[in-house]
Amino acid sequence: MLVQGPGGNTSVKFGNTMWIKASGTLLSNAGQTGIFTPVDVKCAAAEIDLGGSAPMMDIRLYPGDGHRPSIETGFHALLPWKYVFHYHSVNALAHLTSAEGEAAALEKLSGLNPVIVAYAKPGIPLSGLIRSAIGGRNSRVILLRNHGMIVCGNSIEQVRRLITETEGRMQLNPIPDGPERARPPVVPGWVPLAGSGPFVKHRWLAERLISGCYFPDQTVFLGSRIPAVSTADLLEGSGLDAQAALVRGVGVYLRSGSPTAARETVECVFAILARVPKSWKTRTLTAQEVGELIDWDAEKYRRALSEGNSD
Repeated sequence: MLVQGPGGNTSVKFGNTMWIKASGTLLSNAGQTGIFTPVDVKCAAAEIDLGGSAPMMDIRLYPGDGHRPSIETGFHALLPWKYVFHYHSVNALAHLTSAEGEAAALEKLSGLNPVIVAYAKPGIPLSGLIRSAIGGRNSRVILLRNHGMIVCGNSIEQVRRLITETEGRMQLNPIPDGPERARPPVVPGWVPLAGSGPFVKHRWLAERLISGCYFPDQTVFLGSRIPAVSTADLLEGSGLDAQAALVRGVGVYLRSGSPTAARETVECVFAILARVPKSWKTRTLTAQEVGELIDWDAEKYRRALSEGNSD
């Protein structure tokens, strides 16, 4: 409900040194391996003004550790809190993919001084937009349109309480999966996914599923769209380069051997869309925004790392 695959990033500052999750690593591995890398806070914040013209490696304190800092290091550096947690909350994204949802989120989080930031390409563009949006406000809750949220604090306990509080206030109940259906037909090269029942039962939900991408990681790990196909299309497979596909009246299939990040991302999409009320008009990323992510070297790097971790 909060973190899927290598998505999200966390950081902690000690003076002018900030330890931040390395790009493409899994937060779930934090207790087993060194997934954090130290960067210079002032240099990382200064990169925002350079517009990304300086290579990210210049901010690293130990360039030989083999890690690339998160592509979102800039906003971690500019936010004046010791701890910064950015994650792709299902409840938050269910609100942040529509104008009606944004209005509801602001109302639900009243008293917590939330800030909503328009969509921007992750990295320097998003960091610059966050800096403009907060405009000196002392907010510890930042909502990122079609992306996720950021929670900050000067202690882990502060952050923990704030995450619990915001999740509780924004909780949306999903449409039930319904009674167990007949087992989907076996399609060589594809695996049927549990949880796709609502997208079979409700045509309006199916249309939302195939209408586009709702947040950056969906584009990075699933491609430009989840298409609607026939079982025959899956069997033939020609021209189908998607990681996941909807077979109307049957369910959603994931390509066999897909990275774990792809499976967790499609499950995240299910969870988000099952929570968005039918009356809200959903908003997807534009074709240009999707193209920027697919062709971006930083995301190609993250995608390549994920391909070494498959179910």
